[in-house]
Amino acid sequence: MQEDYLIEVASSLTDENDKKEFRITTNAQYTGRDDDYTIIYSDMDDDMNTFTTSLRVQSGSMITIERKGEALSHIILEKEKRHISQHKTPYGMFTMGISTEDICSDIHNGNGTLYFRYTTDIDMMPVNIMEFNITLSKRN
Repeated sequence: MQEDYLIEVASSLTDENDKKEFRITTNAQYTGRDDDYTIIYSDMDDDMNTFTTSLRVQSGSMITIERKGEALSHIILEKEKRHISQHKTPYGMFTMGISTEDICSDIHNGNGTLYFRYTTDIDMMPVNIMEFNITLSKRN
């Protein structure tokens, strides 16, 4: 069943020189059940390009992120595993390693929190650390 929800996404990107924090609150759709669900929402980047992000959580331990818009990405996150991800940008394609450090899904009946943290690398050289704290709540 698909219903309207409110999603709050607080994220940070940390590299060797800086930590940037981002926050968005927007409408979302939620489908599925507690151990296998999908959240879809739209947001914008700094250049005002619109993106649609889909988060599919399976068994609370694996997340597939698909981001569509001006740039495209497909990321698989599994705790303590490394996956290779391809990203398409207006400047071309590139490949990045994604090593998931932590996933914690506490969403029940479409309400709760989702946390994940991963490190990105290029040719096994760390680039940055991404951390997400997501709160989902059903609209009244």
